[in-house]
Amino acid sequence: DSVTSFRGGNARGSDNHELILLNGRPMREGFNGTITAPIYRNIPLEIIEKIEVIRGPGSVLYGTNAFSGVINIVTKKPTEKMDASITGGYGSFNTAFTSASASQKVDDVELLVAGRALNSTGWNFEAKDLRGVLGSQDYDKNNYGYLGQGSYKGLTLTGFSGRINEDVLLGITGLWSAKNKTSDWERNFFDAQYEHDLNQTWKTKLNFTLNNVNGDSQGRLRS
Repeated sequence: DSVTSFRGGNARGSDNHELILLNGRPMREGFNGTITAPIYRNIPLEIIEKIEVIRGPGSVLYGTNAFSGVINIVTKKPTEKMDASITGGYGSFNTAFTSASASQKVDDVELLVAGRALNSTGWNFEAKDLRGVLGSQDYDKNNYGYLGQGSYKGLTLTGFSGRINEDVLLGITGLWSAKNKTSDWERNFFDAQYEHDLNQTWKTKLNFTLNNVNGDSQGRLRS
């Protein structure tokens, strides 16, 4: 379920020992640190320049969730030449996806926007419970993600929003309590950064970072 394991340290479905950074800024999740699927599944791949990985404990430098490792997603720098792309596809179970991005630098202004979406009816699951009652459901998926970044001289604003809305099945029980449950999670990230060179040796960098998570999983509200 979109989790990361460093050196075999993640034997469960939780993902609270790995910290994700976007251009060096922490994408924290304050509930329990495990709602990472909206990020992994929905960041548009076209805007990624590189992914930096630090293996091993890093909480001394990076804080909460960096117990096993750190993943830094670095976005591309816009150039003076317009760079735009769009990708689409269609597959089994009525699965359709599209992804698009555009970036350009004009004088001191740099702009980058990108989006990604995936919709699928999913495969159908059927099974009988202990009473012999047949239950079934489709694993529907409706995922999307948007990223925008703008820079002017020393000021840079970055925003990301990713959401997953998927049908889940907890397991076969005597009352089929898991039928038609959904997992609906949204991760939002915003960072404002200002850099200023004091002289040839010293410079300052100030950041204001906001993280937000909200959603509903298997009938329980979490925010």
